[in-house]
Amino acid sequence: MGHKEKTFISSNLRFLRKEKNMTQEELAQELNIGRHSVGSYEEGRAEPKIDTMMAICRLFEIPVPAFVEKQLSEVSKDELEMIRGEYKADIEGKNLRVLPVMVNEDGEERITVVPQKAAAGYLNGYGDPEYIENLPTFNLPLPELDTKYGTYRTFQVSGDSMLPIKPGSYIIAQYLENFKDIKDDEVYVIVSNTEGVVLKRTKNRINKDGSGTVLLKSDNPAYSSYEVKVEDIKEVWKAKAYISLDFPDPEITLERISTIVMELQHEVIKLKNK
Repeated sequence: MGHKEKTFISSNLRFLRKEKNMTQEELAQELNIGRHSVGSYEEGRAEPKIDTMMAICRLFEIPVPAFVEKQLSEVSKDELEMIRGEYKADIEGKNLRVLPVMVNEDGEERITVVPQKAAAGYLNGYGDPEYIENLPTFNLPLPELDTKYGTYRTFQVSGDSMLPIKPGSYIIAQYLENFKDIKDDEVYVIVSNTEGVVLKRTKNRINKDGSGTVLLKSDNPAYSSYEVKVEDIKEVWKAKAYISLDFPDPEITLERISTIVMELQHEVIKLKNK
């Protein structure tokens, strides 16, 4: 029988709620869950799912590891302030994001696929191991996409905002842990509360304190650019490659245009000589 590590989720939730002078009903409304769920968490009869736990940590400004592993009611006020300071200084978001990954029998990471039909569910399930486990996975033995040096996920493109990448193409992207590492004019898959899962070029407008926005731009000029607030972003994935089931349309090169013009000139000369 496996050993389950002790956590302090129930006692910490009760402590933090009372510290903020909130009732269970008020906390439930703030988290958009039922009051009975709050009671279950505080009594240790159930544990919150990943998205609820992260919402709790955002509300009380406590890093996830401290919320789970430390008995907060027993630390000093100064230490509690230090813990909250770690949360506020965490502009990379490491303490607020949990990334479930799938592995094979040898412990090697597999690349999870998020098809178009699963994109809406991904907004709620991105941090839920059970949800991720039900998505298709594959291995891609390319040295440029070695899962030993990064975590990869594949998202299927919808819409034509990033032409010539066509709708239905699959974008293979690498997980970006620190949002401040977003580079201008490079292509990313951005997962956000407001826009869902989108493929865009970016302009980084994140401030030193972690506030700010990211400007999302389309390659298709028919689409306007728009901004997403940092606090609305759930995940960022750097696009590394794509798989398309549609071959690109042939392009008319300058060389071909020049040849066509010369052929037309010869035809005009022949007509004049007749």
